Amino acid sequence: LGVLGFFEPSTRTKLSFEAAGRQLGISWLDLRPEDLSLQKGESLEDTFKNIALYGVNFFVIRHSASYFPHWVHRWTQLPVLNAGDGTNEHPTQALGDALTLYQLAKGKKLEICFLGDACRSRVAKSSIRVLKNLGHRISIVDESRGEWALDEVPEWGRPRPRLRQRRGCLRLGLRRQGFDQLPHCWQSRPQLT
Repeated sequence: LGVLGFFEPSTRTKLSFEAAGRQLGISWLDLRPEDLSLQKGESLEDTFKNIALYGVNFFVIRHSASYFPHWVHRWTQLPVLNAGDGTNEHPTQALGDALTLYQLAKGKKLEICFLGDACRSRVAKSSIRVLKNLGHRISIVDESRGEWALDEVPEWGRPRPRLRQRRGCLRLGLRRQGFDQLPHCWQSRPQLT
């Protein structure tokens, strides 16, 4: 028994989890924020602890607060799949994208340039981390600033001892005529927050 807890609007991610789960024989509880007793004073912690008592095996959580899925795990001690948390991460999207890229590239390591608002995109943050760990060379062109970073992508997510002191994207000038020299490109939409 799985719980779909989507506290933010979602079309593709929620439907992907629901469809994949049904193909695997998973029954879902659909947890909608407007149906919760939060307005009556119940805390999120109490809500999730109570839901866990219904024989739930795992949660799929999307929330506007960064690290919220970690809190759900801490409260319930159950597995939690992160379907997007604040401006932090979207690891499930990154894993799907990495699999698609692996299939299209037939396992070859690529030079990939992220175009768009990659420094604020949780999907780009997660994808950059996964693809770097898989051995791809990553660069960024941040269209909101007209700048880029070549193979200088920092660690993302929770602070770790290996985290560089400088956070964000290293920015170097890029002339407009240089765009024809870019490697494989990954376009993201502008981030509104």
